[in-house]
Amino acid sequence: MKVQIDFEGESRLFKNPIKTFICNDISLIAQTIDEITQLVNQGFYAVGYLAYEASSAFNQYHITKDWAENKLPLLLFGIYKEYHTPMQDLNYNQSATLSLNCNTSESDYQDNITKIKQYIESGITYQTNYTVQFHSEFNGDPYAFYQFLQRHNEADYCAYIQLDNLHILSISPELFFKTQNHQITTKPMKGTTARGINLIDDDLQLRELFSEKNQAENMMIVDLLRNDLSKISIPGTVNVSQLFSAEKYPTVWQLTSTIQAELKPDTALFDILTALFPCGSITGAPKASTMQIIADIEKQPREVYCGTIGYIEPNFKQTIFNIPIRTLTVHHQQATYGVGGGITWDSTASNEYQEIINKTAMLNYKAIKPEYLIECFLCQNQQIYLLDEHLNRLTLSAQFFNFKHDLDLIRKDVKHIEKLDPKYDYKIRLCLRENGHYTLDANPILQPMQISNITLATHCIKRDNIFIYHKTSNRSHLPEIESGQEILLYNESRQITEFVNGNIALFINNQWLTPKLTSGLLPGVMREHYLKQAILFEATLSIEDILKAEKMAFINSVRKWININDLTLTKLKQQIQHDHRNLNHE
Repeated sequence: MKVQIDFEGESRLFKNPIKTFICNDISLIAQTIDEITQLVNQGFYAVGYLAYEASSAFNQYHITKDWAENKLPLLLFGIYKEYHTPMQDLNYNQSATLSLNCNTSESDYQDNITKIKQYIESGITYQTNYTVQFHSEFNGDPYAFYQFLQRHNEADYCAYIQLDNLHILSISPELFFKTQNHQITTKPMKGTTARGINLIDDDLQLRELFSEKNQAENMMIVDLLRNDLSKISIPGTVNVSQLFSAEKYPTVWQLTSTIQAELKPDTALFDILTALFPCGSITGAPKASTMQIIADIEKQPREVYCGTIGYIEPNFKQTIFNIPIRTLTVHHQQATYGVGGGITWDSTASNEYQEIINKTAMLNYKAIKPEYLIECFLCQNQQIYLLDEHLNRLTLSAQFFNFKHDLDLIRKDVKHIEKLDPKYDYKIRLCLRENGHYTLDANPILQPMQISNITLATHCIKRDNIFIYHKTSNRSHLPEIESGQEILLYNESRQITEFVNGNIALFINNQWLTPKLTSGLLPGVMREHYLKQAILFEATLSIEDILKAEKMAFINSVRKWININDLTLTKLKQQIQHDHRNLNHE
């Protein structure tokens, strides 16, 4: 049994256990945990998981699907003498292909939302965490896929467990509980919105995260956990230290709260699990009656999903367990992934269904976090052109991708470059890495830019690709071009967007027009400058609008404004007309 724990920025690899506990019988859970506790008190580490269906071992009123239907153990723990720091393999491949099929149709999902609302109206539940499961064949290396997901989702409570043909890949952002120095901390996560495609859109999504509905969901679980913690805590010590905090992940925003308390003397692991397991954030409230609803309407056992994964240090110096949401189980090359959300009276079936789709995005998130962010400046007459505007765009992208950046230091170093030989103009290229380190390169501009050939891209760009809106090292969405050539990009709606290396302007009806950002393009610094000067105006422009254009221009902040000659524009129009005739013929 091999386990890698990646909690709170520290990686621990456990291999070659001295003993492995595999429990498939609910009646043996208490005895097994007692044996694990004894070994921890003898100076060993304990690492593993409890399945959601183990709940009735701690409280007979916590009803689940029949635990005998579980395909995986109810409890799986290894006992270890030590752990190692795993080697970081930065050359791993994603190496997995998933074709997800949901075990619940959208119509069945909507029917069950209606049932839950009827239970809410009857007072049986206030909030129900209703989940569904997705299935797929799994072809690839599970550990490599775990590394990919762990690297690109930035979750604080990730874990990988391997036993024979079982692989558990938990990319969880949620802490179940942590004990240290007789203090216990729990951090329920309730409330989700998708990330935006740029910082402005992201800010709108963040505001939606703090909606009345999301805050109400979160508050219900906070109250439930305060009550659960009071059973094992010194009276008067239960405290909500943070209420309604936003956490940012690559595909979603999450709303969390933090609750802390002082444990009663001699509180054992079994006592903690009896009070807290399963966590209220993945059941709803009240816990017992809501779990009965879950057992009735969900189609299969949750298993590891919504149980808990964690580790215990020797002599209980520290205990940390997660809530295994965002968790993929691979068993004999069959993958299972559970997702869900809290259903309240204000929930709508369409919004909740979209939320579960948002939560599956993590698995097919092809976008690799960029190696670096890029800004290219023009240094002309020993002055950096539009420096403030470039640094502002850099800041927005750094905030979006969570890159460290010291703007004062960057500004100082960029200004130093202004001392270059004034008889040349220079292209200054800044590359900012995630850790805040950056490089600056200066190259003289020795000849004017010539664009003698412009063609339409062979494939459209997708407006939901976040890298369209940021200047980064990830340019896989852009075609390769040769010297003297440019390629004009367009989106799924046949709206033109930009050139590969710059923005576009069309002169139509005595106005210079440029595509709107909503069409899917980089917010070019020079483009923004011309818009503010009222030299350019935004418009939604189709491919066919090029046929109306009297003139065309290429814009970027290094070359400023380049008029495209009439012959090049005519050839592009001829290509569009030819493609249009072929399209109509088909």
